[in-house]
Amino acid sequence: MTRVQAEAAITHALSQAGGPAAVRLTARRCAATRFAQGAVSQSMDVSDAQLQLTLTDQNGGEETITTNMFPHGGGVTVAESPLAAAFDARGRAETLARLLSATPGNAAGSLSYEWRAEAHGNSLSRGIVYAQRDYVQGNVVATHKGASGSGEWIFNRVADAPEITAAFAQAAERALRGAAPPVSLPGGSMTVVLAPVAVADLLWFVTRGLNTQGPRKGDAYVTRAIAAEREAMLNKGFPLHIAPEDPRLFPWPFASRGETVRHVRLSPGSRTLEDLIAATKHGLFVSEWHYTNLVDAHRLQVTGLTRNGTFLIEDGRLTQPVATLRFTEVLASALGRAAFASGLHKVDAGGWPWLVPGARIEGFQFNSVG
Repeated sequence: MTRVQAEAAITHALSQAGGPAAVRLTARRCAATRFAQGAVSQSMDVSDAQLQLTLTDQNGGEETITTNMFPHGGGVTVAESPLAAAFDARGRAETLARLLSATPGNAAGSLSYEWRAEAHGNSLSRGIVYAQRDYVQGNVVATHKGASGSGEWIFNRVADAPEITAAFAQAAERALRGAAPPVSLPGGSMTVVLAPVAVADLLWFVTRGLNTQGPRKGDAYVTRAIAAEREAMLNKGFPLHIAPEDPRLFPWPFASRGETVRHVRLSPGSRTLEDLIAATKHGLFVSEWHYTNLVDAHRLQVTGLTRNGTFLIEDGRLTQPVATLRFTEVLASALGRAAFASGLHKVDAGGWPWLVPGARIEGFQFNSVG
């Protein structure tokens, strides 16, 4: 969807409205290559577009009509870019073949080129607001002798392609480290050191609905109680920032509409993640969580399982792999007592990169074996 196509589609929709109206037009392309058992297994390339026309009556009431039919333009036309050329079907296959041949054990995941465009217009102003972006994202899970490790990437410059290699290396290292028989730990309170991906997973519950338009009508998750807990955290100096101007966070002129919060940056601490591990006499290193869910909305209490690389920390060193554990924590309390690491890492939050450090949290609650 070019700007010219978007303007033609929006102009036509507004001309048919017969009164005050606003139009939101979105288009996307996803070209993805999946891999499993150490080999490319599937390649796909799909595109779609959608137009939302919101009509306003004399009493201020609104009605929204949605369609994917564009008789006057607005189809999905994607302009060539260096990123699209580097990660076409052949480029993705060659990248994966090189990395899979160097990865021990098995590896599975996906590598995709994504393109998005969005345009807005209304009957009260001339012209439209239009933006487009493209990026590469993906993930890998490496397995070795029953153990697993993972990595992910998201970037919008060809120069950042080494992020894929780094993610494969991280996944393989954690799978190899975890290949020994895992130890089973009882539930209870423990000191944890969380990788950035694990921090971001918890942070998602805090940021849900945090955008310029507020929560969507009928969103059962974003309650007043959650908003109050979140505001209390921020007022106590919790280092969360919404930074749409940061070029690392894919700047975008449109507010999110109750979706994943964009442009999240968490201020780093003064010590590296390795320093936080070294300062832990007995604890747990968590690579990522799985099946995280809200338990109590009023308390912002969340539960989930460990996966893809959980290790015992003894005398400041990662030692044995640990069997799956379930946690249940009140996030305002847990994140409020976190010591954050110094390095910021890009984490994929639904097609938007967040900049998040690792963290060390004392007294983290594990209530059972998963």
